[in-house]
Amino acid sequence: VNIAIFGFLATFISNPVAINLPAWSPYILWPIYWVIQGTVMTGVWVLAHECGHQSFSESELANNIFGTVLHSLLLVPYHPWRITHGRHHNNTGSCENDEVFAPSTRMDWANEMLRETPIANLFGIVVMLTVGWIPGYLVFNATGPAKYRGKNANHFSPTAVFFQKD
Repeated sequence: VNIAIFGFLATFISNPVAINLPAWSPYILWPIYWVIQGTVMTGVWVLAHECGHQSFSESELANNIFGTVLHSLLLVPYHPWRITHGRHHNNTGSCENDEVFAPSTRMDWANEMLRETPIANLFGIVVMLTVGWIPGYLVFNATGPAKYRGKNANHFSPTAVFFQKD
């Protein structure tokens, strides 16, 4: 309900004169809206995440139904995420097998000193916030382990390597 209410209210931000607001008000209202929207969607993500852990409800069916709906709102495929997220928890801290946070190695960087510069960190932040989740992780598994490089590691593909039986 909150998502629908805030979505409806946002339609007024782009036309402030129609609701007797100053012409400059969108420059203030859009950032406020973004913070509120981010907070609400984080709540949606938390519920969706709990569905993936089968801890939202005692019913597996309810978890899967609500998980599918909530993940769809977030443009994240539920069952592929649930499977790889479970494997992530089973392999947390493993540089070879963690599904999500496999750290880069020195061979991945041409110059180790470059990695720690402010410009490299800024670049990394921009990349993560713009293409890090979709398509970076979900389509290309860019932050995943090296064992998936060169293989189909697309969360939207039913034939992806991490969905095959070991």
